[in-house]
Amino acid sequence: MIKYIIKFFIFLVILFIPKLSQCAFLQISPCAELAGLSNISGLTNSPASCFYNPAVFRTDNFYFSSTYYQPFSIPDLIYKNAMLAYGYKNANMVLALQDLGNDIYKEQTALVSVNYQIIKNLKFGVNGRLLHKSISIFQNKNAYQIDIGTLMQFDKFKIFTSFSNLTFSKLDNETLPQESRTGIVYNVHGNLSTAVSFVKELDYPFSYHFAVSYKPFQIFQLNSGFQTEPNEIYGGMTVSYKFFNISYAVKNHQCLNLTHFFTIECKL
Repeated sequence: MIKYIIKFFIFLVILFIPKLSQCAFLQISPCAELAGLSNISGLTNSPASCFYNPAVFRTDNFYFSSTYYQPFSIPDLIYKNAMLAYGYKNANMVLALQDLGNDIYKEQTALVSVNYQIIKNLKFGVNGRLLHKSISIFQNKNAYQIDIGTLMQFDKFKIFTSFSNLTFSKLDNETLPQESRTGIVYNVHGNLSTAVSFVKELDYPFSYHFAVSYKPFQIFQLNSGFQTEPNEIYGGMTVSYKFFNISYAVKNHQCLNLTHFFTIECKL
């Protein structure tokens, strides 16, 4: 009996969080490295960054990753994804599956992302998403979404911008989140970089993100950052060994518990 009461409470929490923004499928961290970088996609080449900006990721040959965490350490609420990427010359492609929820409530995403370096300093990318929401045996809904992004690269600077849900896709008669992200990355010196990003979701205030990435050793990277709206602090690290990367990150929340992120990557 207690088990079902707990599940029902979690179900109410899951429904309440999307309602704060009038919609489901909010943008949440797709990997530990990005989480540690305050979700500033331009600070990493990781294929997971395609969830925020399809232009910024890059990979050589084949890449695979898997991410797992419990948002705000809520029992029985699990996020996981699996990604496969391939890069060849000036083009890169990602196939990703994302799952958030539990036995009662689920949000699932299938994503295809492609980018291409048009000229020396300019890349363009596009996402296609299939979104599926299910609530136990009561409801199953599908929606489609298109996102675009650009990346301009200079000597020590990167400037990137993206727009999500250009198709004005709806779910349950409510438009899915429409978000614009613009940021600048500056390489301070060698393995030390910093970035600032401005995120604007339609009808909601600006969210400001700041992050720093430092790689003191070839096999070890430190990440940290913070954001406003909501106010959150991030920190994380990545350890590399041969073809593998293992990343961990943590973020706080004003009201809820900590979130711990775990990602394993394999580059072939």
